[in-house]
Amino acid sequence: MDLLEDQIRSLPHAELLGHFLQMREEFIDYQTSSAEMEQMLDAEVEELKSQLKKAESKVSQLSTDQIRNKDRQDESRAQWAQVEEQLRRENGQLREQSDQQKERIRKLEQRNDVLETSERNKEYLAFDLGTKLDHAIEKIAMLESELYERQVASEEMHRLREEMRTTERPRLIVEPLRNDPEVLPDEPSPGPSKSDLTMSSEDVHMEDVQQHQDDFQMEETITKIDEVCIDDNKNVQDKFSENSRVFGDWRRRMHQSNRQRFDDKSGTSRLYSVDDPCHEQCF
Repeated sequence: MDLLEDQIRSLPHAELLGHFLQMREEFIDYQTSSAEMEQMLDAEVEELKSQLKKAESKVSQLSTDQIRNKDRQDESRAQWAQVEEQLRRENGQLREQSDQQKERIRKLEQRNDVLETSERNKEYLAFDLGTKLDHAIEKIAMLESELYERQVASEEMHRLREEMRTTERPRLIVEPLRNDPEVLPDEPSPGPSKSDLTMSSEDVHMEDVQQHQDDFQMEETITKIDEVCIDDNKNVQDKFSENSRVFGDWRRRMHQSNRQRFDDKSGTSRLYSVDDPCHEQCF
């Protein structure tokens, strides 16, 4: 109960004593409650202090962890920066290698196309060469058959020449002497003279040698033509051309030789020229 100073002075002693006792009880209650409150506050303070210490230690620990984590983060960031730079370099190298591989693949595809085209050309060429080879084989077979027939005809002609040489040549030497007509000295006889009709043994021998050489050249030419092989198309063509040239040269030499001998010894003997049916049968 709150009283003013004038009111307190105006109160009697008993009431003042009652008020005093009441105030003392209130004071005692206040002290008791304040002590309890102080104890509670002290307990709370101690608890708060302990919590503060824990919080400070936790803060310091968290600060340490933060610093450590920051260092780790910086270190990790530096490492990741290095890794990123390395990955960028590797990515650049891989892109360059990829471009090189693409260029190489493109070149290989072009080369493959060229090889396929070349392979097709080779197959076509091989087929063409095979066809030409078959035609060449057929032609060579026909030529061999023809050469065999010519060889048979040549042997037959050679045999006939030998027979004619053994039967007619002695008569060519003797008959002009037997059948020499009596002609006056002042009158020239018609036709070839006696000296043109006479043939010495040396002329006959030279003619036999020349004929034997011609026959030997013909046999050699036929032998060369028979040796044509079909191992290679180019070799076959070259050999065939060479043998044809040799055969043509031999025919020209025979023609020139027969013509010269016919001009030199016209009317004395029957010679085998190009216009001769036997010669045509042979060639």
